[in-house]
Amino acid sequence: MRYDLGHKRTGRRDVDSTAYKAAFPNLSASNTYSGYMLTKNLDFQDGTHYNDSTTNNPKWTTGAGWDRIGFYVGSRVNAAFTGTFDGKGYTIANLYLKKTTSGGGNNIGYSNTLSSVLSAFGGGRIGLFGYTSGAAIKNLGLVNPNVINTDEAQRSVGDEYVGSLIEYQENGTTTACYVSGGTATGYTYVVGGLVGQQSDGAISNCYVSGGSSTGGTGGTVVGGLVGTSDDKITACYVTGRTINGEGFSRIGGLVGQQSGSEENITACYVSGGTVTGKADANAGGLIGFQADTTTACYVFGTTVTGGTSSSLVGRLFGDGTVNACYAGGRDYSFLLGVGNNAMVTNGYFQRATPSTFGGKTATQLRLPTAYSGIYENWNLNIDGNAGADNPWNFGTASQYPILHIDFNGDGKKDDDIARQAAFAQIGEIVPAGMIPINNLEQLNAIRYGLE
Repeated sequence: MRYDLGHKRTGRRDVDSTAYKAAFPNLSASNTYSGYMLTKNLDFQDGTHYNDSTTNNPKWTTGAGWDRIGFYVGSRVNAAFTGTFDGKGYTIANLYLKKTTSGGGNNIGYSNTLSSVLSAFGGGRIGLFGYTSGAAIKNLGLVNPNVINTDEAQRSVGDEYVGSLIEYQENGTTTACYVSGGTATGYTYVVGGLVGQQSDGAISNCYVSGGSSTGGTGGTVVGGLVGTSDDKITACYVTGRTINGEGFSRIGGLVGQQSGSEENITACYVSGGTVTGKADANAGGLIGFQADTTTACYVFGTTVTGGTSSSLVGRLFGDGTVNACYAGGRDYSFLLGVGNNAMVTNGYFQRATPSTFGGKTATQLRLPTAYSGIYENWNLNIDGNAGADNPWNFGTASQYPILHIDFNGDGKKDDDIARQAAFAQIGEIVPAGMIPINNLEQLNAIRYGLE
């Protein structure tokens, strides 16, 4: 189909093109489309947001709930979402997915053959979007999403990724998206409040506020924003989230595990909430397990407990480095739980009395009101362009430093407070090549075009 959006697919044709055409009757086969965009807020619990506004479709609010858009099961089947989804600043409320036994969720619209493949090998992957490859997801908010997988059987195939927005991001970008409240829960493997697994590609200008990220007894990687990150995260934050990991786990307020050789976390922060692991966990207020570079980040007032836990990074591994970061708002014992403190540059943590390896009192952390004293070398290049970017607002001598950068992607610098209001609707004009999403049936029908 010319309106296939360039989605790639190997194997049998199992999707329902008839259902796709029925959902989008005005598409022209002579046109090429690049993606989809929301034209209004959608709520799974509001019957008026369905195509048939007289009834609320129960298969998406009870039982297994929603089924992810886009999937990939190795050489067996590839129907990744590869296009653009622009939320235009609108929200999707009360997303619900719950998987407790073997099976790939609803697998709505797929043949019995494909459903059985997804059940056996892809059933542990859940989110609004499943597998995305080179996709651009932007300007979208999720309100009170509940994404839950307690299927122990998926542990045997190492196939559980849970993310409220995206379960597995391969390449591509996620920009100016957020999650407010709700839960992301997985029995084992990887759980993220926004994205489960980030495998290449960038995440920027995103946040998660409130709610919980929880990993089960099978051993997990859990993050407030991202479970596992293999690429760049910039200008993102998490506030007031409850993050828990059972069994052996890597747990972080922002990211559970940062691994690889070119993965940088820059200009991000975590405020409030809790990060809790068991005795053998790596738990950090910002990152549970870090193997690369973290720059210009901070943790403020977050409670971190369990295993090798610390205010900023639970375990700093290999060539991992920390530069121009701090943890404050309450007293902490260390900046790193385990790691080489020589790999920390200009990093500090609050404690009652000063100590080696960056321990400073609250007064010492608040006192400099410019790039001087302990913050002399904090005026860094954040955006990669020439010159320093002046990324910090030091306030008065009674205030802690806060980041002052573009947090919502509008090209203007913001202080890191009350930023939710900046994620406003961008407008409803549908540009050429974009398909409007006006109801939940159309949102669901995106999967029928992934071939």
